[in-house]
Amino acid sequence: MVLITSTRTGPVVQFLAGVLVAGDAAPGLPTIGAAERLDPADGRLRSSPRQMFRLAALALATIAIGGCGGEDEAADSPASTPAAKPASKLEVVAPNTGAGAFRYVQDRLEASAGRAELVLVNDDVHQHDVRIQTGTKCCYEPGAKEVGGTNVISKGTGRALIDLRPGEYVFFCSVGSHAEDGMQGRLTVAGA
Repeated sequence: MVLITSTRTGPVVQFLAGVLVAGDAAPGLPTIGAAERLDPADGRLRSSPRQMFRLAALALATIAIGGCGGEDEAADSPASTPAAKPASKLEVVAPNTGAGAFRYVQDRLEASAGRAELVLVNDDVHQHDVRIQTGTKCCYEPGAKEVGGTNVISKGTGRALIDLRPGEYVFFCSVGSHAEDGMQGRLTVAGA
């Protein structure tokens, strides 16, 4: 069986390629070469239903592969133009606390309203994240709404894009009891 491989082909295209080339993608399906017959009435070659199936499968495979597009095409489309630069960049550092209490280096942040890039630099041996919610009290108080945040990460850097409106927010680590241990702070967002 010949298998079509590409980052954009799916199992249907791979199945059809197997049917067309070797016929072993599914038992009982025809292979190339099984096929045409001579019509005794007029001496012309006629395609069998199997041959017609293979042609239809080939047409579907061609459409599926052709419709996938390539990376070069995406670069020219309006949807792929880079997004506007975030209005603010918020960097939060989780230092290596060893056996001490969990904390962020920052306990206060300021940003402008609009899209912001939230960056967590985790220098600790423990996993952390940064979540942002509305309000002035941490964490998950009644009426507070989660705005977004980073994923939980081990040592390294995590990023997230969030949309902020003017107002007061809290940021905190949602892992275990880290926020209650002191891994939290306040974020003030000024109008644009």
